Amino acid sequence: PWIFREIAHYLRTKEEMPPPTINERKDILLEHLGELYNFYGEERAVRLARKHVSWYLGDLPGSREFRSVFNALESGKTQVNAIIEFLDQMVYQQNLIDDKAVA
Repeated sequence: PWIFREIAHYLRTKEEMPPPTINERKDILLEHLGELYNFYGEERAVRLARKHVSWYLGDLPGSREFRSVFNALESGKTQVNAIIEFLDQMVYQQNLIDDKAVA
């Protein structure tokens, strides 16, 4: 989903852009889902969100298990809450790893 951002960065700098942080992914994904819900209405957007979430999170640890839970959710609110909880947990775990590496 951030391919265009990476291309624009490369064309400007001739350097590869680092992958987005977990918080950047969360912000972009939540904005995208909000637009889906507004444009398609909640019922249809909830179904469409399932494939989009797999594109955003597919390379993250635990994403397969998360997606199996996410795909059963039936409302936009529960989808958004699940994404926030999952990605906040990822940030928390990453911070623990970073803290141990520094210690």
